[in-house]
Amino acid sequence: MTVMAGCAPREGGAPRPTGQEPPAVAGQEPQAAQGPARAEVPGGPGAPVREEIPGGFRLGPFDESGSAWWLSPDAVWVYAKVGGAARYGAVSLAGGGLEPGPGHDPEDLPYWDRWHLLLSPDAGRAVVYSFHGFDRTFVDRETGAVSEPQAPNFGGSHMFDSWSPDGSRFLVQSVRTDPVPGFYFLDRDGNPAGTFAEPGYYSHRGVWSPDGKRLAFLSVPADLFYPRIPEEWEEPPYGERVGVLDPETGRVTYFAIDGLTFYAHPVWSPDGERLAVVCGERTTVRLDGPWEGYETTRLRGPRPCLIDPEAGTIAPMGDPAEGDVTIVILGLADEAALVAWARPSDGAGYGWVPLGGGALVDLGGTWSVEGAQLVAGGRAALTGQLLPNKLVLFNQRGEVERILAEGAIQGLTASPDGRHVAFFDGGYLTVLRVPEE
Repeated sequence: MTVMAGCAPREGGAPRPTGQEPPAVAGQEPQAAQGPARAEVPGGPGAPVREEIPGGFRLGPFDESGSAWWLSPDAVWVYAKVGGAARYGAVSLAGGGLEPGPGHDPEDLPYWDRWHLLLSPDAGRAVVYSFHGFDRTFVDRETGAVSEPQAPNFGGSHMFDSWSPDGSRFLVQSVRTDPVPGFYFLDRDGNPAGTFAEPGYYSHRGVWSPDGKRLAFLSVPADLFYPRIPEEWEEPPYGERVGVLDPETGRVTYFAIDGLTFYAHPVWSPDGERLAVVCGERTTVRLDGPWEGYETTRLRGPRPCLIDPEAGTIAPMGDPAEGDVTIVILGLADEAALVAWARPSDGAGYGWVPLGGGALVDLGGTWSVEGAQLVAGGRAALTGQLLPNKLVLFNQRGEVERILAEGAIQGLTASPDGRHVAFFDGGYLTVLRVPEE
């Protein structure tokens, strides 16, 4: 296994640029780099400072690690605390500091409530949720206009909402029998823009294609999913078939394989030409709940199923995972699917499943909420278990290509095009460009 010199830490915690230092030698410290250029940004006392560093920038300091997620390939959304007050907003890769976000007064927005706001990819519209997501409010960030959309409202529903990649549509996913389970589309301002529901079926786990023109989802007969009381709104994990919907025309194409069911969110390839979803044999088990016993579904021999929507084909790929194991697909590359796996006896980790057949290539790594990320060149970025506190690039053979950064790395997330990664380290948000292969 070869480790190529990439980014190494320097004083202040900012990473060293890839390709601008000598190869790492065991027991020898890398040479120090010059300090970053600091640029004060507006925002009053305590506002985070943007520091340009080779290969990217960092923003801070913050009181502690925060949250970051991408609005688009060019802008990242940041939520963290400074001086006990919440700071949140969009940061452009082109320059500038933290542009304040709309909605709640930052001091009234608890840290744990930070996910109750969804911005459109261009940051021009915001959907603000009330406590625990019971209501949605659309905010026009340019005019300040506010509207209340007509769509299903119930506790926890915001967990399944999403903007289309072009920001023209907003998807609301109902996870109850009343109203009809399915998809509710809103336009950019929160006005109704169509619905989709399958009579007798439960449509769920909707995921936009990269161009925003299609929606992939799981579909399961209602009589299979509702062995419990209808009042329970828990998200259904399984589907007997995969649907690909064109929201403009309402046309939907279904894919299924006899004897197999599907699990977790479908995942599009970066070019939108292929689709992967976990498939396996559905088995029914009986569990004892706190008030009553009930039947539920388990998956035997899970592995990726590869769908070609244009050709209309679907086929299992790789070797089925053996034993009591769950896998979730994180990204789809040319020759392999990046997955997270969990086994009660072995813990959890990450790996590549070769699409042409073969056993899972384990990547190790410490399990975390954000998990491994698919990045440019069909590689995986994650913090390595064998290389603690290092952000590492793995190829599809499971080999380490280079180290991007070192430090107490948390909250790793990759841009939609995979060309940048963002993470928190020592109270700073760091954004780095992923080097070419």
